[in-house]
Amino acid sequence: ENVIALIYLASLSEYDQCLEENNQENRMKESLALFGTILELPWFSTSVILFLNKTDILEEKIPTSHLATYFPSFRGPKQDAEAAKKFILDMYTRMYAGCVDG
Repeated sequence: ENVIALIYLASLSEYDQCLEENNQENRMKESLALFGTILELPWFSTSVILFLNKTDILEEKIPTSHLATYFPSFRGPKQDAEAAKKFILDMYTRMYAGCVDG
């Protein structure tokens, strides 16, 4: 109770990785699902701060590990780290809007 802000940290570089405990579950999809679950909890009806980290790792791996392979709705250039970052941010933003508005 009395939560004044929620800080959520998500890795930009985990789009092509699976969970250690379940090698069929994509880490970024799990992070998005957890973000949505947290937003729906009444205790966290507050300001949300989203940190997307590991930008450097995303920039290193994007030339050889294409985001669209894991997220087919990504229509940006295959080796464009900025387009990938925007797409990932948009996924979290849409999740937030869906939970807050829905």
